[in-house]
Amino acid sequence: MTHYICTGECKGETDDETVGTCQAESCNKFGEPLKPCNCENGRHNAH
Repeated sequence: MTHYICTGECKGETDDETVGTCQAESCNKFGEPLKPCNCENGRHNAH
């Protein structure tokens, strides 16, 4: 299932298919779009 992740310092992720932006103010990618990920092992393709 596609989910979306932050590739910045926070390594945040969504629980669903909602595309959004990083919401962690302390992250170096705050406000940037999340990236799609289809992994099923929780490793997010080593991001």
